Amino acid sequence: MPKLNRNNIALVTGASRGIGEAYAVELARRGYDLFLVARHEEDLKKVCDRIKKMTGRRAIPIVQDLLDEQAPHRIYEIVRNEHRKRPALLVNNAGIAASGLFEETELERHQRLLTLNIMRLTELTHIFLPDMVRAEHGRILNVASFLGLCPQAGVSTYAASKAYIVNFTRALNSELRGTGVSASAACPGYTNTKMVQGDRCNKDPNYGKVPARLLENRFVVARRTLDHLEKGIALSITTVGNRLALLMMLFAEANPLNRQARGYAQSVAISSAAVYVTLRSLNAFLSAAQ
Repeated sequence: MPKLNRNNIALVTGASRGIGEAYAVELARRGYDLFLVARHEEDLKKVCDRIKKMTGRRAIPIVQDLLDEQAPHRIYEIVRNEHRKRPALLVNNAGIAASGLFEETELERHQRLLTLNIMRLTELTHIFLPDMVRAEHGRILNVASFLGLCPQAGVSTYAASKAYIVNFTRALNSELRGTGVSASAACPGYTNTKMVQGDRCNKDPNYGKVPARLLENRFVVARRTLDHLEKGIALSITTVGNRLALLMMLFAEANPLNRQARGYAQSVAISSAAVYVTLRSLNAFLSAAQ
């Protein structure tokens, strides 16, 4: 599949912070003009201004709360009708997390998570994809997670929503063969963002057990997953250590010794975190030795 031409238009959701901001910066460095979507107007405008100063590329802020069911259609209206642009790259990054035991977490929080992580991502893809197919030109990057590749105690709905993204994206990519459009699911591990550091979500015992120095760099995540997208790789796992950790976490989940009611959730979380830290340390050591 041919690479996207430079000087294309990209749309990034959840772009005012974290990995979304990193995608915006990396895409601008690669020559893209941008539409950036987030609900925090002040933070979003700061990102747009910073991108303009750093790269000279144009970044247009679109302030929308994606929990509003009309937001996807308003975003399309702004991009296509007001600005008369057709994004050739859609990065569905916006998402939230909910951690803790499932029944002890408010139902509303689960509902908000599923609405944003699943429904809005699906709706935005459905709205912008037809233009790409008609043009025989486009890419869609859906940001999932390492946790979407295996069951994970303590973040049940979050991991499930990311599993949906993985499977939806892989199936969509298969459907799009021969159209000039492709889709990729980005599956980073624990990344150094405010969400992992404790912003609105930190009952997941894994987060506190991963040393900060072993967290993935968000700009590296953006660069590697965009490289995979351009190569037509439908499932982007960002490091070798993550691939190995995935295998070990799946083993820990399947271990019958861990299946002990409440103790099961704790043992899986602790063993998963231990495996993750060990393999990330090994990956960091090997990278430094090269």
